[in-house]
Amino acid sequence: MNALKNDYRFADIILPLPLRKTFTYSVPDGLAVSVGARVLVQFGKRKFYTGVVRQTHITTPKDYQPKPVISVLDDQPVLTETQLQFWKWISEYYLSSIGEVMQAALPAGLKLASDSRVVLNPSFNDDFTALTDEEYVIAESLTQRHEFTLGEVQQLLGKKTVMPVIRNLMNKGAIVLKEELSGGYRPRREDFLSLSPSFGDAESRRTLFDELEQKAPRQMEMLMTFMQAKGGQGEVAKSAVLERSKKHYAALKALIDKGILLSTNRTVSRLTNGQASSGIPDLTEAQAGAKTSIIAQWQQHRVVLLHGVTSSGKTEVYAQLMNEAIQRGEQVLYLLPEIALTAQMISRLTRYFGPKIGLYHSRFSDNERVEVWQKVLAGEYQVVLGARSSLFLPFRNLGLIVVDEEHDGSFKQFDPAPRYHARDSAIWLASHVDAKVLLGTATPSLESILNARDGKYGLVQLTQRYGDIELPKVKIVPLSHTAREAHRKLSFTEDLRDAMKEALAEGRQVILFRNRRGFSPILICRSCAHIPKCPNCDVSLTYHKVFNEMRCHYCRYRTKAITTCPQCGSHNMQTEGFGTERVEEELHLAFPDARIARLDYDAVRSRRGHDRIISEFSNGKYNILVGTQMVTKGLDFENVSLVGILQADKLWSFPDHRSEERAFQLMLQVSGRAGRKGRQGQVIIEARNARHPILLLAAENDLEGFYELALAERKRFGFPPYKRLIQITLKHGNRQTVTQSAEALYTRLATTHGKRIYKPTEPMIYRIRNKYLQTILIKMERNKDVLREVKASVLEAMDWLVQQKGWSGVDVVVDVDVY
Repeated sequence: MNALKNDYRFADIILPLPLRKTFTYSVPDGLAVSVGARVLVQFGKRKFYTGVVRQTHITTPKDYQPKPVISVLDDQPVLTETQLQFWKWISEYYLSSIGEVMQAALPAGLKLASDSRVVLNPSFNDDFTALTDEEYVIAESLTQRHEFTLGEVQQLLGKKTVMPVIRNLMNKGAIVLKEELSGGYRPRREDFLSLSPSFGDAESRRTLFDELEQKAPRQMEMLMTFMQAKGGQGEVAKSAVLERSKKHYAALKALIDKGILLSTNRTVSRLTNGQASSGIPDLTEAQAGAKTSIIAQWQQHRVVLLHGVTSSGKTEVYAQLMNEAIQRGEQVLYLLPEIALTAQMISRLTRYFGPKIGLYHSRFSDNERVEVWQKVLAGEYQVVLGARSSLFLPFRNLGLIVVDEEHDGSFKQFDPAPRYHARDSAIWLASHVDAKVLLGTATPSLESILNARDGKYGLVQLTQRYGDIELPKVKIVPLSHTAREAHRKLSFTEDLRDAMKEALAEGRQVILFRNRRGFSPILICRSCAHIPKCPNCDVSLTYHKVFNEMRCHYCRYRTKAITTCPQCGSHNMQTEGFGTERVEEELHLAFPDARIARLDYDAVRSRRGHDRIISEFSNGKYNILVGTQMVTKGLDFENVSLVGILQADKLWSFPDHRSEERAFQLMLQVSGRAGRKGRQGQVIIEARNARHPILLLAAENDLEGFYELALAERKRFGFPPYKRLIQITLKHGNRQTVTQSAEALYTRLATTHGKRIYKPTEPMIYRIRNKYLQTILIKMERNKDVLREVKASVLEAMDWLVQQKGWSGVDVVVDVDVY
């Protein structure tokens, strides 16, 4: 550690707790702390946390005696000043605590908790004479047992306050606090084998081989295995040698014991770096024109919207711009809305950028995420491809942020806090570090379109599909009650079935989109109309035939499927409606020779499940893929000629101001999977209301018509992008309590902001996880001063509410820019 400088005595620490402030700790003599470094501190009487140093200063707190920092966990800061400023903005804009931002931003492997462990210092000379009685008890016990938790030290001494004793032992060099605390990062270590320098020349090796061949043939065989595995390298992983030799441990150990092979243990990365296998493809004339326009637009606008139809080659344009940023020595962040999209994209970009690119998302292990963090901080990764959490990585020289599928609602974090929007947050981050932003999509969000029309964003359009392939033909098939009864055994119409037969006969592939998982959303008694409901939520249980279970998709409650009605005793239980499971089952009946895969949340429970299904479908193992919206997003399949959209009406039948926009985007996105290579594709959309305006606009691929219709409606009713929305949700186990507290909160806010505040209402699903809900909506002008005033009022009202008798247990969730 560096020697302590004398220009500070205190440090303000961010803790991973839902509290809207930092906490001041004293810095002991001999301890050096740096802004952005992690420290171990005590919070309360027993809890210990990893905190992040926000600032250092000399101002003594007036109202309390600060506890001391226990230890510094980093020689160098793990966060940059830019990150800390970003955390502050996220906290203030989205009304979350700075601790909640820390909890979301830092990988779990960089956060340590209160089961800190005390171990004997390896360099301690066992001289206990300078120790007090309590110190001696701890040190002597550690000679018998390797480590103690802080709780066990409390038991050992029979007292609650043990940190003064721990600190004294640390100052005397007797003990250290392990950094591998709960959740802490553990480097991966591996043994590597090399040939002893004693056998460096050919003659000595020949002698060795002759001797082993005569006296120890098994060792000779192992040595030859080592030489083959080593190839032209100086060393080889021990695990690789054992794998080749069918794990003959004894022979390998003998070679090491004799000094013939040398074993070295060292830290290795868990991450696999791909190798660049091809250059970035040359751009078509249309793509090159789009790239030139983007660069020109960046001269006047920090943010440029690239509106490119599906299969127009947006990714190649991104890659060219990314490569130019890398050549300027800049880092690039490529944001995707979901982990589901990363497999195909990382494969394509790795071909172009090789080991320069890293991947970051929530399905990585804690240790893997820490390693990515470290590589970004060190500048080893010049490109990072990831979901929304990758915004929090410690970029040193961020020059370009690409937000692919910028319209996608998955960029919005819903739970837990902070409830940030990654696209909007990326734009703020870019402005702070002077980077450029490229928003790309085939179906721009209304916010981005309006910003482009108003001149806030640059706009570039790519209207030509790669290879001049035409957009797919779209056919709308009406669903009547009569038709459904005639085909009640199938979830799809005869028109779609015939089109599927034709596609399969030609060796083509088919995608069916049904945005509901499970077998059936409802299991109903035909005798008394009883529908089993979740005991914790106000929703019916979805029947999953694969698991023979009924499940709640809100709280994950599950129970065995019933065959007897618990209300009337009837055995006449039937399903109503259908999800992806039922579609898959009926496909097997209708097309017994087809190879069918399902892509939904239930089918991709394993870490690599999604990647495997997508890869196998892309390689032709399956010729029909049925799934939820996972199949709609950014996937590129060369052989798909037909897309079917089942019960399209369900896509916009939600009481939500964005439901029609989402439905329109989903239909266009999934339609774009058809006919991407070769010939024109076909899309069949089944709907009860075949004349619905959104459906007709989607069938004609009429984006301008949709934008005119949707923007006019949003403006008329005062919804985004013309207004800002803040939604306050109150939750409590008692329905009366949550109703009364919501009314009180509304009254307090309405006195200041009047008509901007709407009275509390029960949402459509008014009980989730045994808590009743009330929501308060705030609509306000798109004015920074108004937004600032409303937020201040909301925070004040929340603080007031929790101080009221009987209401301190009410959970208050604030969602800024409701999506």
